[in-house]
Amino acid sequence: MELLRDKAAINAVLEGVAGKDVAEANDGATGKIQKGIIADCLKGENGRRQTANWVPSWLKLPFAGHTDTPIETTSIGADWQRIAEVFEPPSEDR
Repeated sequence: MELLRDKAAINAVLEGVAGKDVAEANDGATGKIQKGIIADCLKGENGRRQTANWVPSWLKLPFAGHTDTPIETTSIGADWQRIAEVFEPPSEDR
């Protein structure tokens, strides 16, 4: 959770694990509160339904962001562009 610092990203993760209604209802809450709800959903605690097998978008391949910020403009996006071809299926020419 300590890697989540951007408020828009925290809210997007909250939407992914708790749903749009919960994310919208807590949009004005602090990042600490939203992270607490995320943790509750991942663990199934404090009356929250457990979200099983959730993986952040940036850990999936190909990865994506949680916000509308273009991935290519981030340092991780630049690194991905550099190595992306390693994860592409071989072409007919190879």
